[in-house]
Amino acid sequence: MAWRYAFTISGILIPISLLYSYYRYKFNYFERRGIPHIKPAMLSRKERSKHLIQSAYEKFKASTPIVGIFLQSAPAIVVLDLDLVSRVLIDDFSSFCDRLGEHLDENDLLHSPDNAKWQAMRRRLTPCFWSAKMAQIFPSVIRAAECLEGKSGGLLQSEYVTIDLKALCTSYAANALLNCVFGVEPDDASESAVTLRLRIKQLLVHEFKTRLSSKAKGSLVDAECMKCTHAQTASQKYLDLEELVRKTRIGRNADKANNNNILHLLADMLADDEAESSDMNRLGYELEAMHLAVRSLATLLTGFANSALTLMHCLYELASNIEVQRQLRQEIVGVLHSYEHHFSYEAMGHMHYLDQVVTETLRKHPATELLIRRTLREYHVPNSTHVIERGTCVLVPVYAIQHDPDIYSDPQQFDPTRFDAAAVMARHACAYLSFDDGPRNCLGKRLSKMLIKVALVRLLRFHTIARCEDTKQPFEDYSRDVESISDILVKLQSI
Repeated sequence: MAWRYAFTISGILIPISLLYSYYRYKFNYFERRGIPHIKPAMLSRKERSKHLIQSAYEKFKASTPIVGIFLQSAPAIVVLDLDLVSRVLIDDFSSFCDRLGEHLDENDLLHSPDNAKWQAMRRRLTPCFWSAKMAQIFPSVIRAAECLEGKSGGLLQSEYVTIDLKALCTSYAANALLNCVFGVEPDDASESAVTLRLRIKQLLVHEFKTRLSSKAKGSLVDAECMKCTHAQTASQKYLDLEELVRKTRIGRNADKANNNNILHLLADMLADDEAESSDMNRLGYELEAMHLAVRSLATLLTGFANSALTLMHCLYELASNIEVQRQLRQEIVGVLHSYEHHFSYEAMGHMHYLDQVVTETLRKHPATELLIRRTLREYHVPNSTHVIERGTCVLVPVYAIQHDPDIYSDPQQFDPTRFDAAAVMARHACAYLSFDDGPRNCLGKRLSKMLIKVALVRLLRFHTIARCEDTKQPFEDYSRDVESISDILVKLQSI
């Protein structure tokens, strides 16, 4: 009988000891390499990645350029030194150009693991987002912003209405995506346009809630990986929309077509690239542009949802900081007066305080709270003995950097003057990373900022915004379930 008990006990203890030895070896990863790190507690409750990265940054930023952490059981490197951040994103980009690693869809060229493919696609798309092209798209943004008037359009002086910022911003982003990307006018009542509008709005509202929920849970790595991988897993999912876009765009009177959109610019670009070697007619180029745009729809949804989220944050900050709002409205009215009350792309370019307000919103509430890279080769950290192994996940903590009191005094205070020209020049170039940096920076940053600026001018030109007494502070302490977050309400008052 004794041997049976011994055999049973051995059968239990040996697997446990082997498992313990495995995890002990795994969690000694950084000790073996002499890299400062936060020790994981194998049996404790999993810490949210946002809090883990924030605590790592605060504890080690003054003593080491990198620190190791474990995301569940996987080792990752958090970059703390801004000079090293610059190397990772820009100077030594060739060692960190892989954003996600190996498990990507080859059909998603913008997020392809083949660097030659995404670089080629990037070169083709970049001209569509130049400043001169944004000036062409500007009229479409103005038309999309008409939905912002809503209930406030017929207000008498001193009257006000209560508005839900979540609903307002998502509706505007959906209109903007349809008009600015596909050239579908807000008043197009054709069956295909109505169907496409409803589908896009549903997708965008879902994406907006997903982004909001990810922030609520504080899982930054999960949120940013979800944002990047969303495009790769959905590249085939939206192909049914291509037929809707085709029905809406093709067959309309050319004189009535809206040509101030990315689809039109993309078709022009394809025609210019292939004019000498292709017999394709204009319709063929537009069909190819539609296919390319629909394949990129997941990325577009993420971008426009982030713009809606940033606009919501900005409006709430303005409602909470009346003096900033007063100065902003004063600039808007003054610049428009000098342009004979005509709001143009050029006029928007002269609204410098408006740009500072949007930039400060993105500093305090960055849409991208974490940048993720993966090393393609072994990397020796300059001025140290540390070596980052090939294939290691490297994290740049955007949120922590942009809330560092040593870089931005009183970081929770909303202060657009932080982005005066002199103040920007005095800071490190990588102290602000809301649109990433280097060759992988955000392609649509000009379009995103234009969407936010147009909305602010449209609302503040004839209205003031104030907080509703019943609305709690929505951005600092989200609940676990995004559906339980109370409506974010503001009062819009006519002037």
